[in-house]
Amino acid sequence: MTTSMTRARNVRATAGKMLLAVALASTLGGLCVGPALADDRDRRHEQQNRAWQQEQARARYERDRRDYHRRQTYRPVYLPPPVVYAPAPSPGISIFFPLFR
Repeated sequence: MTTSMTRARNVRATAGKMLLAVALASTLGGLCVGPALADDRDRRHEQQNRAWQQEQARARYERDRRDYHRRQTYRPVYLPPPVVYAPAPSPGISIFFPLFR
């Protein structure tokens, strides 16, 4: 019986040491993530700002395009009256005398 108890203690001690090593490695790895991610030199903010500026430019372009077409479409157009020519006189001698003018 003493042999089985000794073996169980050794397994528990080894498992405890391994669990402690994994916990320590995870803690140290978690502490090192902060400085590693902080060295992005605000690239994320620059990308968000660039995306925001592009969206604003796109919206401004669409608004200007709509306004341009709105101004162009509803502008009154001047059309001159049609030209009407007097009929050409018939060839020959006219026998009618105009009484009223």
